[in-house]
Amino acid sequence: MDSKIYKDQYEFEWNHRSHLTSALNIPIAVATLLGGALVTLFQKFPFAKDIPTYLFSAFALFSTISLVTAVIFIFRAVRGYKYQRIPTPTNIKKHYNDLKDWWSRNNGSEKDAQKDLNDYINERLSEAVERNSVNNKNKSAYIYKTNSALISSLVFIALCTMPYLVRTINNISNTVKVEIINPEFTLLQKEEKIMNDNDNNPSNEKPNDDPKPTGPPNQEIKEDKVITTTREMPSPQKNR
Repeated sequence: MDSKIYKDQYEFEWNHRSHLTSALNIPIAVATLLGGALVTLFQKFPFAKDIPTYLFSAFALFSTISLVTAVIFIFRAVRGYKYQRIPTPTNIKKHYNDLKDWWSRNNGSEKDAQKDLNDYINERLSEAVERNSVNNKNKSAYIYKTNSALISSLVFIALCTMPYLVRTINNISNTVKVEIINPEFTLLQKEEKIMNDNDNNPSNEKPNDDPKPTGPPNQEIKEDKVITTTREMPSPQKNR
C-alpha cells in the first residue's frame, strides 16, 4: 500500500488535534462569562416569597446545572488522551541499520531491508492514526456537548432576566424617599454655629502674618512606572 496515504492521514489527525485544542478556548471563555453573569444576578436579585423569585430561582438553578455540565465536558475534552506519534528519525535509522545487518547475515540485500523499513513505518503510522483518530472523535464529541450545555445555560440566564426585571422595577417604583426636617432644631443649630464662630474669631484679632507651614502633598505613583534613584558620584581626581 502507498505510504503517502498513511502519512497524509497521520498529518491530518495530528493537525486536527491542534485544531480541537484551540477550539476549546472559546467555550472556556464563554463559560467564564456565564459564571460571572450568574453570580452578578444572584448578588443583585431582591429575593422575596413571590412568583418572580420562584421563577428566578428555578431558571438560575437550571442554568447553573447546565454550566457545571459544560465545565465537566471541558475537562473530559482536555484530560485523559494519549496520542501516538511515530519514532524519531534517529531510532528509525538505527532500526534500518539493524535490518541491513540482519539481511546481510541471511543472504539478503539492502533492498530487502528497505522494504522491511517501509512496512515498519507504515505499520507505525497506521497504529498512530487509529489511536489519534479515536481521540479526536471523542474530543470533538465532548466539545459539541460543551457547546450544547453552554447554549442551554445561556437560554436559562436569558429567562432569569425577566423575573429579575420584574422584581427590580417593582422595588424602584415602591421605594419612597423620606426626609425628616425639623425647622426649629435646624435654626438653633445655625444660631449656635454663628455664636461659636464669633467666639473663636474675634473681630479685633489680627491676622497671622506667619502661618504654620504645611507639608508637601502625597505623591501619586503608578504601578507601571519604574522609579530609579540615582546619586551623583564625585568625579575621580586625575593623578597628576
